Amino acid sequence: MTAREVHPAPAAGFNYGALGLPLAFVALPLYVYMPAYYAEQFGASLAALGAVLLFVRIFDAVTDPVMGYVADRLFSVSRRSLQLAACRGAGVRGFAGRLYRAFFSAAGLA
Repeated sequence: MTAREVHPAPAAGFNYGALGLPLAFVALPLYVYMPAYYAEQFGASLAALGAVLLFVRIFDAVTDPVMGYVADRLFSVSRRSLQLAACRGAGVRGFAGRLYRAFFSAAGLA
């Protein structure tokens, strides 16, 4: 008996890729505004800030597959899925709050 190949529907690929859209909205201000802000306010060189951002992207490229593997293993246990989703939601909320304060509290808008 031969194995049958399964091809996902195009809509499944769109749904998978659509998850990156909110992340792009968060990442864009970080890469556009934060280096100029830190250079102006704290006197950091743009080259150093670019090196830090490059390191973060390389670190992300290495850790993403590892985190995906760990998530696949953890989410296979359905009892823990709800707990992990709640922790992830709390982490996203905390990150969003810190990001808001980083952009707006120093400028006196918050």
